[in-house]
Parts: sequence; structure tokens; C-alpha cells
Amino acid sequence: MSLEIEKKFIVKDTPENLTQYSHEEIIQGYICIENDREIRLRQEGNKHYLTIKIGKGETRLENEIELSKDQFDIIWPCILGNIIEKVRYRVPYKNKLILIDVFKGTYSDLTLAEIEFNSQKDATTFIPPKWFGTDVTNDERFKNKNLAKGVEIKI
Repeated sequence: MSLEIEKKFIVKDTPENLTQYSHEEIIQGYICIENDREIRLRQEGNKHYLTIKIGKGETRLENEIELSKDQFDIIWPCILGNIIEKVRYRVPYKNKLILIDVFKGTYSDLTLAEIEFNSQKDATTFIPPKWFGTDVTNDERFKNKNLAKGVEIKI
């Protein structure tokens, strides 16, 4: 498994012309959500993935396996809870890539930004752009696995 170092922020002001950036429709659901472990199934555009994450907070273990559409379709009926639907935009920022998730459905008023880092030092020294809002990296309500459980959030 590889180490994922990531921060997550509520987007206060969506960047202008967001649709100019590369983006994909995402649907995802969870097969397992247990304490600090999760197994997620995701379709991102025409690609399909099974992802295992272990841990909480900014640094977690992650392993992502690409699936064929047939494999995805066989596993999909096993998901628990709500299906998460969102559009993910890839916005370059300095020497990083910001992933902006604009949610649909139940959480249509929610927009989150995620950014991955190569080291804990990079994460600690990161200065977010002005259009970022609150850092929710350690707020469990904003984890996709908890959104799939239907957690209530107020923005």
C-alpha cells in the first residue's frame, strides 16, 4: 500500500471558468466502512476503480486497483449506503494539482477541494489559495465514506 498525504478544504468561492479545466463525472459507493478502514468502488469517466484506504486524517494508507467495466458491474450491487455523485475538476495551482469536487444530489450545495502532497512537510507548509474556505481535513463529516452514510452537514 502507498501513503496518501492529503488535505481537504471547503471551497468558499469557486474559481471562475471552472469548466475550462479537465473534469470527469464520478459515481462512487462503499463496500466496507469500518472505523479507520474503507473499501470504495468508483467510476470516473470511463475508468473503474476499487480503492482500499486505512487510517484517519491527513495521512493514510491507500491502494487503488483499476477494474474492467465488467468487474465493476459485478461488484457494484454490493455497495452500502448512498451513492455519491460529483464532478471532479483538475485545477493546476503552482506546482500542485487541486481536485475540486462539485457534489450532486443530497450534497449539491457542497464543493470540496483536495490536494495531495509528496511529504508531510509539504502539507504542513502549504498555503491555500484565497478561494479556499475552512480546512476540513480532520472533520470526519466531510469524508466521502460518511457522506455515503448520509451524515448531515451544514455549510
